[in-house]
Amino acid sequence: MTRLLITGATGFLGVPCVRAASEHFEVHAVARGGGLPSLQPEGLGQHSPGQRPGVVEQMNPQPEGLRQTLSQAFSLEEKSLCEPGALPQAALSQPFGLKPVRVTGSHSASGSPCRIHFHPCDLLNTSETTRLIEDIRPTHLLHLAWVATPGVYWTSPENHRWVDASKRLLLAFARCGGARAVITGTCAEYDWSAAGACREFHTPTRPHTTYGRCKLELAKWALTFGRQRGVRIAWARMFWMYGPREHPARLVPSVARALLAGLPAACSAGTQQRDFLHVDDAADALIALAKSELVGPVNIGSGMPVAVRSVIEQVANACGRPELVRPGERAILATEPPTLVADVERLHNELNWRPRFDLASGLRECVEWWRQTEEKRKCG
Repeated sequence: MTRLLITGATGFLGVPCVRAASEHFEVHAVARGGGLPSLQPEGLGQHSPGQRPGVVEQMNPQPEGLRQTLSQAFSLEEKSLCEPGALPQAALSQPFGLKPVRVTGSHSASGSPCRIHFHPCDLLNTSETTRLIEDIRPTHLLHLAWVATPGVYWTSPENHRWVDASKRLLLAFARCGGARAVITGTCAEYDWSAAGACREFHTPTRPHTTYGRCKLELAKWALTFGRQRGVRIAWARMFWMYGPREHPARLVPSVARALLAGLPAACSAGTQQRDFLHVDDAADALIALAKSELVGPVNIGSGMPVAVRSVIEQVANACGRPELVRPGERAILATEPPTLVADVERLHNELNWRPRFDLASGLRECVEWWRQTEEKRKCG
């Protein structure tokens, strides 16, 4: 079985990526701290089509506190321009020492039991990164990790450190025989003043933030490096994700939690149109991309422009408290473009991938997840 190394494995996107990858790869999950909980799908306990339920056995169980890391692991501001797919390193500062775990009762596509290995590693440390790659010698790489400190990551100097760290990671990966890499970029690489859907080879890339510029710098370097070294590299530009375990301050959970508590939810007018994709679908698309031969930039989104107001209304209706929504009480930032949506022709036609969740059912699942989470919290 091919070996897939996933960085940022305990993040909002990382956890479903590990779960999806375990059907197809020997998975090596990497993060600076924290552990990974059961790989049971989130939400209402449903599984992906054809997936058998799995139970994670930890050979070296960790304190309960480490398992709570995931509830804090995606800490971004509630702004519609927030990048959804990056890993907040500050939430993953605790060291961990999980031994390899076996997923029992779950099988790969070939029918053999899956194995998932966890590795503590600070990718900003050159020697740790080199040892990690030399020990694992992965054939495939899914690189999710990046700085996303709330309120500062758009302009943080850490972005430059992650460019350098990512280059070292790819150099070590190629040196040790790695053949296929998927790296997550961002829709913030595009020129947001351009009209129409963002197309990989047509829409100008003109980022306006340090974060976007650093991602674009890495994209250009990585794709050139891949061509020169014979590593097949795909650059996945992520748009807006939502789903269970999202940070409470972001759009969907902030509205849902307020309404479920019987409190008013102050919102903007919600006229901005955005591209929303369920995090499990995003993870599935990334694993499909890792398995494919597709190279170059690939948008990961739904391809459907949806008004933020519509998302808020659907969440409110699922909560049964639409009268508590307060539209227009928050201003729309002047820097926010009126429409930002992915062109998904490559995703659909070249990768032959389609999302499993429609927005309505995905939002209902999120509301139910938050309802159950809040009930558990109240019960201690």
